[in-house]
Amino acid sequence: DNMKSVVLHRDLEGHPVWQKDYEVFMKNLGFETKLCKPRHPFTKGKVERLVRFVKDNFLAGRVFYHVTDLNWQALEWCNRQNGTYHRAVDGVPQQIHGVVCREQLRTLPETESVRLYLCPERRISFDGF
Repeated sequence: DNMKSVVLHRDLEGHPVWQKDYEVFMKNLGFETKLCKPRHPFTKGKVERLVRFVKDNFLAGRVFYHVTDLNWQALEWCNRQNGTYHRAVDGVPQQIHGVVCREQLRTLPETESVRLYLCPERRISFDGF
């Protein structure tokens, strides 16, 4: 979605200028990010359609008593949706995702920079921050 925490702007040739911390994060973990084209409804449509699907099919008519109840109901609903056949993807999302993920899976490199992301060092001040 071209958010500022990921990409600052695009250069004259249209290539993204990454936010420095995010660029280091991508290099350390060895992945690349593909951005949606700005002001291009066809590339963002899938994401926007998902938001509408959740609003229309999960939120409509439900009552939540607290955040934990909302999270629990959302998790149950997601598991049910992911386990049923969807014509839009011509299959069961959980199975499709499992196959695609298995092809892409690889272990993270055991480097100091990766360890810093997994177990960041934190300091707590006297006032709890």
